[in-house]
Amino acid sequence: MTSKVASWIVDYRLTAALTVLMVVMISAGGGAKLQLDNTYRAQFDSDNPHLLAYESLEIEYASEDSIYIAVAPGQGTVFQPRVLDLIEQLTEQSWLIPYSRRVDSLTNFQYLYSRGDDLIVAPLFKDAQSLTTEAIAVRRAAALAETTLNNALVVETGAAAGINITMNLPGQDRRREVLEVTDYVRGMLAEFQRRYPDIHFYLTGKTVQDRAYVDAGKADSTILFPVMFVLNLVVLYLALRSIVLVALTLLTLLLAVGGAAGVIGWSGVPYTVEGTIALMMVIPIAVADSVHLLVNYVQRLHDEPTPTTAMVASLRINLKPILVTSVTTAVGFLSLNLVEAPPLRLIGNTVAIGVAFAFFIALLVLPALVLWLPARAIWTPAGQNWCMPHLADWVIRRHRPLFLAMAIGMLAAASGLPFNALDQVSSEYYDESVRYRQDSEWINAHLTGIERLNYILHTGPMAASVTDPEYLDDVGRFAEWLRQQPEVVSVNALSDVMKRLNKNMHGDAEEWYRLPESREMAAQYLLVYEQSLPYGLDLTNQINFRKSASRVAVILTKMSNREIIAFDRTVQAWLRDNTLESIGTGGVGPSAMFAYQIDYNMRGLLSGILFTFVMVSIILLFVLRSWRLGLISLIPNLAPAAMAFGLWGFFHGEVGMIIFVAMAITLGIVVDDSVHFLIKYHDAKARRGLNVPDAVRYAFDTVGFACLTTTLSLGLGFTVLVLSVFTPHSNMGIVCSLTIILAWIIDFFFLPPLLLRTERL
Repeated sequence: MTSKVASWIVDYRLTAALTVLMVVMISAGGGAKLQLDNTYRAQFDSDNPHLLAYESLEIEYASEDSIYIAVAPGQGTVFQPRVLDLIEQLTEQSWLIPYSRRVDSLTNFQYLYSRGDDLIVAPLFKDAQSLTTEAIAVRRAAALAETTLNNALVVETGAAAGINITMNLPGQDRRREVLEVTDYVRGMLAEFQRRYPDIHFYLTGKTVQDRAYVDAGKADSTILFPVMFVLNLVVLYLALRSIVLVALTLLTLLLAVGGAAGVIGWSGVPYTVEGTIALMMVIPIAVADSVHLLVNYVQRLHDEPTPTTAMVASLRINLKPILVTSVTTAVGFLSLNLVEAPPLRLIGNTVAIGVAFAFFIALLVLPALVLWLPARAIWTPAGQNWCMPHLADWVIRRHRPLFLAMAIGMLAAASGLPFNALDQVSSEYYDESVRYRQDSEWINAHLTGIERLNYILHTGPMAASVTDPEYLDDVGRFAEWLRQQPEVVSVNALSDVMKRLNKNMHGDAEEWYRLPESREMAAQYLLVYEQSLPYGLDLTNQINFRKSASRVAVILTKMSNREIIAFDRTVQAWLRDNTLESIGTGGVGPSAMFAYQIDYNMRGLLSGILFTFVMVSIILLFVLRSWRLGLISLIPNLAPAAMAFGLWGFFHGEVGMIIFVAMAITLGIVVDDSVHFLIKYHDAKARRGLNVPDAVRYAFDTVGFACLTTTLSLGLGFTVLVLSVFTPHSNMGIVCSLTIILAWIIDFFFLPPLLLRTERL
């Protein structure tokens, strides 16, 4: 059957090649329709419950899209006229930022105090240059006494202060809007830096995070793609020693990548940073298909009478293993469709499509292109002449100690598996060289937290309004409990506003810093206060329009996703146990969205890994047509991932979601070498009548050099991802490349001894 298919491919190569090229060209046309979406919202399905809660929060209260500017003088504190004047200027300039909705800072904080029977509401610092030292000292004490300011917009030591700009992006073209806003802010800060060279500025916030995501995608596409291509071209030339064959292989790579990108474009699926990574993964996988075919073709040119028969022989040898490895690789990537994260599904589908294109291009287009070349031997690999036969003899002679040493090494490496813990830190998604991470880390260490959760407290049937005393008492107790938690940096709650108003309405007497005693009094105070607030600084970010709920905003220090989930569940338990009725919701905001994304996706990833394992096992049993070989094949296909993750446990230990993705996809990829080796071994025994040692030698001699080449291509290809500024991609590159290299070591130095021990039983 394989011989007939191989002959058909060569006999009808022109028709087959033109048909595939036509399909590829039509598919590649969709590349112009790729919908770029490099924002953090693209990480979630539209029906994600935490995303829906977040969107409801934005409708009811205010957007969480924000830019936070930290100001830190080189000497002294922010409570000096020159620095306060700078913050005033920055505050005023921030209102001019495109799409800015609200600006909160140390200077424009609405300071309340009573003067006779009047309630005075004024900026905490105005015309700071004209303020006396005594006046600044009084206002400093007031600022640090404010729960909504201290550790939120100013640190207690006075070493730094912040300006928080709430954005209201239209959302029509979020990527363009994010670029426009962040470019404006960077330009504004560059001008202030020029005027105040002794003062340091730092940027964080969700809008800035979006920009970091866009920049990471751009850096990956402009740097990693060229590096990936160059490395694979080097590997190809070392394997083929023919510029013409390298050029033809490069063409097949471009066709496979272009076809995969085009199909995604036609599908209308949003294209994120992960799409670029997926297209880069297609390159080494496509190289593997081409290398196996071309290396055997070059070898056969010396033994066959014509290039045509040499190509038929190469196809006959490689058709089945290339088909098997393409199917198993596609299965591994398609298993990512079981997760709920759109970017991971994008990776899975893009690579699976690319694998399909690479398969048909390698088998139907590449032979036609190669046979147009002059009919002469191009090059005989040096490894084919001496390296692989010598290696085979050495492995066969030393198979007993090799088996023992490899078994001990495999078990030792895999023993690190228990040291892995499923967790990740959102702010560490970016490399330490990324300015966003540097600034966020500094702000977290010196000013305020970088994680935010919002809790919506509803009045329920027992309270008519947020001014109800019992409701305010629940809110107040909740806020005070939160402030006692070690993870909490700052809490902003309606109860604090009402306590402050009650105090102001009683001549600023400290004993009146408590909640109003009646609903009517609280409603009156709130009305007076809201009428006194300037435009843009009202309470709509704390109270909904119907006054049936209020928001408690919690700022947390840097925490891992698991820690955020544990904290949120503790909060929900406290609300259930300590309020008059269940008035609260779970934590809302991007921090909660990213944290719970692990739980949502882990079930899918584990199902995907199980699905891949079962499917790969069934495929190998069917192809090898031997229960013994099928069971033997499971060891070299499962052990590399177990060893890689064990070593990861020893040296790192934190397993993010993307690491489990690496496990799912490598289960399909590492089959490449073992399938080629076992199929050649099985054919040598079944068709050539060779004994076990000679069958092992035949497998080494036939596919050893090609397997080494594909390992280099795949290993180096995934190693390139280590250069990514997006930490999950970098970690995936480490794990995937390590798994592939370990798979080659096992296939060459453990699988043959295993065959020699078991096949003789």
